[in-house]
Amino acid sequence: MIYTGNIFSADTDILVIEDGSSLSSGLIMEDVISAGYSVTSILPEHITYEIIAAHRLTIVSTGSNPNALINNFMRYQIQRYVDEGGKIIVEGGQTAYIALINPVYPAFQNKVLKIMQWTAHDAGDLIISPEYTGSELATVPNILSHSIKFDFKEDTDMDVCSNNSFSEIFYTSSFHPGKAGIIIYPSIDNLQIINYCFSYAKAENRSDIKNLLVNSIYNLIGSPVSVSQINSEIPSGFLLEQNFPNPFNSSTVIKFSLPEPTFAEVSIFDITGKEVNNTFKDFLNPGTYQIKLNLNDLSSGVYIYKLQTEKFTSVKSMILIK
Repeated sequence: MIYTGNIFSADTDILVIEDGSSLSSGLIMEDVISAGYSVTSILPEHITYEIIAAHRLTIVSTGSNPNALINNFMRYQIQRYVDEGGKIIVEGGQTAYIALINPVYPAFQNKVLKIMQWTAHDAGDLIISPEYTGSELATVPNILSHSIKFDFKEDTDMDVCSNNSFSEIFYTSSFHPGKAGIIIYPSIDNLQIINYCFSYAKAENRSDIKNLLVNSIYNLIGSPVSVSQINSEIPSGFLLEQNFPNPFNSSTVIKFSLPEPTFAEVSIFDITGKEVNNTFKDFLNPGTYQIKLNLNDLSSGVYIYKLQTEKFTSVKSMILIK
């Protein structure tokens, strides 16, 4: 779905902000869709916080744009989204240089890109950090390549930089060991931000770069979600129903009712309180809805699911048995 500035209805998993040529963003959307996720594309001038917040994940695609991030309002809304816990992927070969050197955007540098110092343009190959080769980000749902090669032609194709003290390096530069090619925040086991310091379209192997993107999305927001309205009649009150079947093996259904238009969010937590799946977040009209979940990536155990709206919060437990 393409948003053109007239009518917006958030019924998709992922928002792609096209802040550059359509080459990188087009490939990203193609790969997102082929992985089963729904996607909306939007230009920076049409951005509002409400549009960003209505999606499970935002991807800022700048490609090889030499004037990336120039839209002040877009940057501020993304910073606000991150401050509120929103999950994001930033892609582009010039974003670090722009944020750190010219024209300099210190707030975006610190809050979103998680970088500290610019080093160079050409990173060479990107090499996975040895300590993360066995991580879920590197292995689920795809086994990522040890190295990713790029067709570097212009300074805008890649950036090499140092990460700040709050983030970690997932892939480093072969030309500048210890410097970042891909940055993750805050940690490999608790992802909120992934920063690709390169143009997606410049990767030489399409399979390698698609696997990276799919793993990034999956480890940020989980599997694609199927949400449908099963009754448009206005219910008498808010209600979160017990999932069915329960216990279940991988797949289950959660139903909930809304008596008024509202933002609704369904999240899943383990028994320690750690969020393991941000299942759904959207503005919905009154009615009864169901979410079909596939939690094949989770281990057996007791999980908590929560419905939260602007006026109502409810939690229930469910049991996954494999």
